[in-house]
Amino acid sequence: MYTDLFRQINVYWKEYGGWLGFLSSPFVHISAIFTALYAAGYLPIDWHTLAITALPTLLGFSLAAYTITFTLMGSALHRALSAAIDNKSGISLIRTVNSTFFHVVIIQSLALLFSILNKGTLIPEIILAMPLIHTAKINAISFVVSLGNITGFFLVIYSMFLLASIAIGMFRLGRLTPPAPFPANESQTNPLVVEPDPIQQTKRFKAVIFIGKLLGLSKQG
Repeated sequence: MYTDLFRQINVYWKEYGGWLGFLSSPFVHISAIFTALYAAGYLPIDWHTLAITALPTLLGFSLAAYTITFTLMGSALHRALSAAIDNKSGISLIRTVNSTFFHVVIIQSLALLFSILNKGTLIPEIILAMPLIHTAKINAISFVVSLGNITGFFLVIYSMFLLASIAIGMFRLGRLTPPAPFPANESQTNPLVVEPDPIQQTKRFKAVIFIGKLLGLSKQG
């Protein structure tokens, strides 16, 4: 069970673009800038409250968009997405869009879970139980708390910016033209056109008919 879980996560991460795709994302860059402003004290935001109040709604919206998109997708659009190849990754567009939706859900879930765990006191209590001097304990707790706040703020703000990636994915789907279900040809547009039997066009078949006529075995004229 765990092997299959990690295998699926590895497939998702590879189709998303891996660390290169993650670090080159404009949403990561914007989130990093906001996080730097938060760490410098220019954005005095209570990210815990923001996460608890906003993320459940955002996560529900993302799951609904994910489900509706792939549930109501017609066969023609599915074929178009499977045939369209992303120029950068070389992966079909349907797998790219799927990994994008999944990435949004995963990040929002991690941000919500991290905000809940960050409220606990387990790590500070572990540090206090260590055989360290009092000053070292205080410094270690201060560092862990600051690191947790910075990480949590980044996850929350990044999960919000990722909503734009859903909009971009839907925009790409809207601009994609589904292919014709069948290629148009003369026999389909004109029901009176009868295509010749390829067997009757072979030289061997004609020779057999000719010999049959000579022997009086065939009445075909």
